[in-house]
Amino acid sequence: MKNISSSKRKAQSASGKTLQETKGGRGRPDEPGISITSESNVLSNRPGYLVRRLHQLAVSLAAQTLAPYDLTPVQYGVLATVCAWPGIDQVSTAEAVGIDRTTIVSVIDRLERKGLITRSVAPFDKRMRLLEATESGQEILEQLSDSIEQHRLSLLEPLSQAESALFVEMMKRIIDYRSHG
Repeated sequence: MKNISSSKRKAQSASGKTLQETKGGRGRPDEPGISITSESNVLSNRPGYLVRRLHQLAVSLAAQTLAPYDLTPVQYGVLATVCAWPGIDQVSTAEAVGIDRTTIVSVIDRLERKGLITRSVAPFDKRMRLLEATESGQEILEQLSDSIEQHRLSLLEPLSQAESALFVEMMKRIIDYRSHG
């Protein structure tokens, strides 16, 4: 194999263009950049990569929506779960939201300090903690309902209504299979 210096090397992208023919990437000023689109990315057909990228986009949109309420996406998920199932225990909440038992404790601590939920010892099992949304927690969730719907619509905007419904159902199926499979 011939030894070629990096400045003279012309690597080809998936589209067949060489590095020197592409523009808009993040190369050093003295080297050509690479412009990678979702179509030319070598990972574009990998479900795990796509799920991670979509998760990044969803969390970013959610964070923008929730920032005025001083909530994170995970805190919102816990608050929504507690509002939907008053008296739910911490472990069931963690399972419903998809977070571990250690993380749920710190999330609940923060929501409790913000006055959005209360935690009490279960009368039938002293080890179990039951959760209730406060009036403030319920009010914030109600105030957020339109913004959360806009978030959902924005995230799924490129899809038709039928495609959105199918996409959500397919995600649920994969999650159920992998969670309980």
